[in-house]
Parts: sequence; structure tokens; C-alpha cells
Amino acid sequence: MSLFRHLLTHYSTNREAYYKAQLVVYFALVEILISTCYYLVHPHFEFRVPRMVFSGLSITVLIQIFLLRLPIPLTVIAHSLIATLWISFCLGVTTSGGILSLVLPWLAVMPVMANLLINQRAATIWAIISLSSILIFFLGGTPPGEIENSHWRSLAANSGLVVIVFVFTCLFHLTHASLLAKVNSKNKKLETRKNRLIAQHREIEAQKS
Repeated sequence: MSLFRHLLTHYSTNREAYYKAQLVVYFALVEILISTCYYLVHPHFEFRVPRMVFSGLSITVLIQIFLLRLPIPLTVIAHSLIATLWISFCLGVTTSGGILSLVLPWLAVMPVMANLLINQRAATIWAIISLSSILIFFLGGTPPGEIENSHWRSLAANSGLVVIVFVFTCLFHLTHASLLAKVNSKNKKLETRKNRLIAQHREIEAQKS
């Protein structure tokens, strides 16, 4: 835990930034754990994704964790973390069947991470990047005359997955913003009522004296 606090020293004065920096670390650790597991079991299964993709992802993400100690904007670190995942997924898709790759659905993770680590605008950008990537794999991986129904199904299924996930992130963002607005409104009303009571109390005390 002391190492954890040491990494997030720059964000200790800003509660929201500290929370997002924590999420960056948690996401990064989960990514490292999953990539390391895939790296270890790679020789025992017929993975078409090169083993170096998993090791490269783990090392790159580990380096990015320590960037939190530097005076680099948190949004830059978050974008770089998401971009690292996107590149790894694209490499995995390219080497394991293109539009028919089992790695392709992982592109739906991008808008979720962007929403949690950055903001809704970033989630929109990464959703567009994910959809564009799927379309590129569909158009660029197979000549027009060789496109089969399975390619169309994969395009529809994976694009739909990205859209659905993105819509849920939008709904989450709107609900979260609405709840915060209501809480802030109630807090302001309570503060106003508190100040009014304090003023009345002072008036009463002044009249008694």
C-alpha cells in the first residue's frame, strides 16, 4: 500500500484525479496479470497470436504505471494505456484470422476504459476508433469476391457489441451526472438553510444582549 500511495502522490490533493489514477493502476495490474497468464500457457495451447504480444503488453503497461510518478497529465497516461491495449488487440487480430479472429471482441473494452479513466468524450473517440478498426479488418482482410457470410456475421456482431457497450457507458455517464447534480443541489440548499439558521441565531443572541 505504501508503494501504491507513493505512485499517486501527485494526485493526493485532487479527489477525482486520485480516484481515476487508482483506476489506471487497477486496470494496468489486471492487464499485466491476464497477459502474463496468456504468456505462460501459450506453449500449451495453439494460440495464433505471437507470444511476444503478451510479453510486450505486460512490459509496456508496467512502464506506464510508473509514469504516474512523473508530472504528466493523467489523461495522457490513460490514453497511452488504452492505445497500448488497442495496438496489442490489433496485432492479435491481424495474426489470428482478421475479421474472424476471437480477439476482435476485445475492442469493445476501449470505450469503457475511456469513460472510466478519462471522460465521455474520450469514450466516444475510442468507440469510433474501435468501430473503424473492425471495418478496416473487414474491408482489408479479404478480397471483395471472397467475402463470406461468416465475415458479415462477425462484422455485425462485433460492431454491435461495441455500439451496445458504448450506449451503456453513455447511460452510465448520464445517470452519474444526474445523481451528482441532484446531490450538489441538495447540498447547496442545506448550506443555504444552515447559513439562514446561523444568521437567525446571531440575531436572537444580539437581541438578548
